[in-house]
Amino acid sequence: MSYSIEPLTLSEIAAATGGEIVFGEKNTLVGAVSTDSRDCENAVFVAISGEKFNGNDFIPN
Repeated sequence: MSYSIEPLTLSEIAAATGGEIVFGEKNTLVGAVSTDSRDCENAVFVAISGEKFNGNDFIPN
């Protein structure tokens, strides 16, 4: 599932979440967030661990 957000750079998102940039340039502007690795072509993928799946397993995709 993808959610629209106020456009932010990858570095702004990483700083706000305490995360790290694994793919992409730090100044890339992002306008959406996705919890589905299959639906994140123009969005930042956020890995969430749930009952059925662990989003971290899909980061390499």
